[in-house]
Amino acid sequence: MGKHLVSYVWTNCFFISRFLTPKSQRLYNRAKFLHETTYTGNWHNPRSKKFIEELRNNNRLKKAEFLYLQALEIQKRLTSKSETDAESICHELNVVAVYYQLSLLYRQQQYLDKAAGAVEKALVITESLNSKSPNNHEILSAISDAIFRFAEIDKVQGRYKIAKEKYERSLFIDKKNRKE
Repeated sequence: MGKHLVSYVWTNCFFISRFLTPKSQRLYNRAKFLHETTYTGNWHNPRSKKFIEELRNNNRLKKAEFLYLQALEIQKRLTSKSETDAESICHELNVVAVYYQLSLLYRQQQYLDKAAGAVEKALVITESLNSKSPNNHEILSAISDAIFRFAEIDKVQGRYKIAKEKYERSLFIDKKNRKE
């Protein structure tokens, strides 16, 4: 009797938690799991063309991209339907988080233009949010993250001086953000 009760309670908890977690969050979590549990090598160093091609054709990473894009569309739709500024900011920061994950995925697959495009979209959103809500720590942190990700892309492309400037700008924003 005890085993059945535990099983029943666990099953009910699982289904209740599943229904309480928004669909976009479930999609994002699944995508992130697939992405983070797929070996992508040491993507800070040059990799062979063969290995990059394997990453680009990896079904788990393709599925992760698909799920990220689905979560992104839902968050964009929720942003447009937001009734309050706080709700809008929350959804827009979720959009930014998805763009960050897409940029990381694309960078690992050496789709550097796509990676930069995703980061650019995130930066545009965060800078817009910052103009509406200046000195918001979460938004400033998101701006710093976007600049850092741009620096990572520049570094991979061998533009070390530009990357260094962006790393320094990102660090400056983080330090300033901590003081406020």
